[in-house]
Amino acid sequence: MANRFSKLSIFAITLLSITILVGLLGGGEPVEAHAYDVRLDTATWNVEPSRLECRLWQGVPTYGRAVFARRAGSNQRFFLSSRRKVVTKGKAVLESQAPEWIHNVKTTQLGVVDAALGEVPLLLQHHLTTRLLDELENGMSPLITHPGWSRGHKVQVKLTAVNFGEAYESYLDCGLSLLPHNFDQLERTSIYFDSGMTYLHKKFKVRMNELANYINYDVDVLRFVIDGHTDNVGRTGANWDLSQLRAQKIKDYLLSIGIAEEMILLRYHGETRPKVKNNNRSNRASNRRVTIRLDKELETPGEVTL
Repeated sequence: MANRFSKLSIFAITLLSITILVGLLGGGEPVEAHAYDVRLDTATWNVEPSRLECRLWQGVPTYGRAVFARRAGSNQRFFLSSRRKVVTKGKAVLESQAPEWIHNVKTTQLGVVDAALGEVPLLLQHHLTTRLLDELENGMSPLITHPGWSRGHKVQVKLTAVNFGEAYESYLDCGLSLLPHNFDQLERTSIYFDSGMTYLHKKFKVRMNELANYINYDVDVLRFVIDGHTDNVGRTGANWDLSQLRAQKIKDYLLSIGIAEEMILLRYHGETRPKVKNNNRSNRASNRRVTIRLDKELETPGEVTL
């Protein structure tokens, strides 16, 4: 009996060990992996400068691109652009390795983040983006491991610092010349007026100057849509006229700073489209406004956007 119990114990321990090992290896399914890196003799870093966005990227053969990007008015980010779609969720591991000609330097883990599905499996915000740039500037090779093309599949993407320095200098110079705002920050602007007035305050002129400067660089902006509004103080008919006068005031200023008239669509609505209820002083101040929207697509006939 004792001998039989001993055999059963050994069997149970063996089975448990196998179960744990299988679990570590991914539920019994073999873990596939593909490694993508850049040949040292052909490694290049490319810079795409503009006043709207700076990009610094390295092509990874067969895989796609590794891209550092800084948009006007925003912090820089890093992303991987893959030619194949990631189909399983999981974590991405960021590490820094020494190149093969540097010895006795240990691999350092930089972070673990959520990976994404699709063709952009990794998007890093400012902090980790800066860490990657620092590692490359120090001659290190970032290594990124993320879920791959099928269940149980892993992908490793390794970058190289070869030819990084000069391109990085150009990328930094580009960042210094970026506009102060991007399209998302400028797309909608509200200009407010004193009760019953059409006087345009200086700070709103500054804002419109920023809009005019921005469209010199973003050729996709096709139109300024101007909508005039009032609060509910006074007669309805007078408020229609007042909203028109306010909208015209904005149009006249835009024309004076070089915006072509054919790019401007002027509309006015009186008190009929309040932003908030006209039930107190603060809300009425919010409704005494003209809105400016930058359009990159023209509306279809009959479409009305508030």
